[in-house]
Amino acid sequence: MAVDVSHPITVIHLGPSLTQQGGMATVQTLLLDMALEGVCLKHVSTHDEGSVRHRLGIFAQALGRCWEAIWRDRTFVIAHLHMSERGSVGRVAILVLLLTLARKKIIIHTHGAEFREFYDGQSARVQHVLRAVLGRCDRLIALSESWADYYAKTLAMPRDRVCVFHNPVQLPPNPTAQRRPTPPPFRLVFLGRIGDRKGTFLLLRAVADFVKTSSAPVHLTVAGDGEVETAKQLAADLGIREHVEFPGWLDRPATQALLASAHAFILPSLNEGLPMAILEAMSWGLPVIASAVGGIPEVIFPMKTGILVDPQDQASITAAIATLVNDPALAQTLGNNARITVEAFSSTTYQQRLTALYQDLARNFTHPAPYPTQQ
Repeated sequence: MAVDVSHPITVIHLGPSLTQQGGMATVQTLLLDMALEGVCLKHVSTHDEGSVRHRLGIFAQALGRCWEAIWRDRTFVIAHLHMSERGSVGRVAILVLLLTLARKKIIIHTHGAEFREFYDGQSARVQHVLRAVLGRCDRLIALSESWADYYAKTLAMPRDRVCVFHNPVQLPPNPTAQRRPTPPPFRLVFLGRIGDRKGTFLLLRAVADFVKTSSAPVHLTVAGDGEVETAKQLAADLGIREHVEFPGWLDRPATQALLASAHAFILPSLNEGLPMAILEAMSWGLPVIASAVGGIPEVIFPMKTGILVDPQDQASITAAIATLVNDPALAQTLGNNARITVEAFSSTTYQQRLTALYQDLARNFTHPAPYPTQQ
């Protein structure tokens, strides 16, 4: 029996715990907070930090809850699976097999910046299995056009089944009035997991070079978890400890306050999807220094909304910092343009597109028979 889309349907999001730190949990929370017409959103955690036994237990519970929903909830039509790389791919593959047998509509929402490296590191046999299983989804959501093209080609999926949803952004209503940029020093902000992949250590060396060659004061805030102590020691060894602070991982209010007091945002990552941190910084009218990887070049346009750098070239990062520090008017112009650009990614626009996607899939959904009566 076909689903009546005039009645509410249930969409179950399956992904990491919402209490985890990082972009995936942030995006899931934003999506689950959306009020979608005719759609009831639920969340089932498939992963959490902790011991192997704890993680296996969480996934086993997720399979149990998913199985129960399959047999007891007639409104359950769509499973929205969130995937990054490594173990996340394995969990999603198992869920796809289960949900395919149950004839549910499946969306795979890709977040991982390192999926390409993960996939290339697998044997030909494993790659074949991944293509066969992941390619069964009804829609695959990518964070950028470049990632959409990659997934369509890699998983041998028709391009029209791969759609681009840039991460949603909650726009500050009046960032110009709310921002509190202070007099010198020029305040740079980094948000993310501290380590080589995000370019943290090269960034510290670039700041050290700037401090040595310029009399203009600069201050860098490195907010996030990861290799915090290593970064602190490097800053001390470089003689810039007084120019850098490490507040740790910040909750949303603290993050917003930090961005409101900044002059620019910087993230020289080696690889990315489309970082929530960059979009949030743009929403506050901040110019962005970032590397030309993943979906970043689709929102950061050189000398229009920010500056693109080579994440393996320390000199280019130093030069980008100097450009903004030495030209405050340019920094402000780039920031204003960044705000205008990111308005297209507002939560309201995202909500409308997501509702349309769910309704489109639901129209073509037919309950398998026999089907137990809901209890």
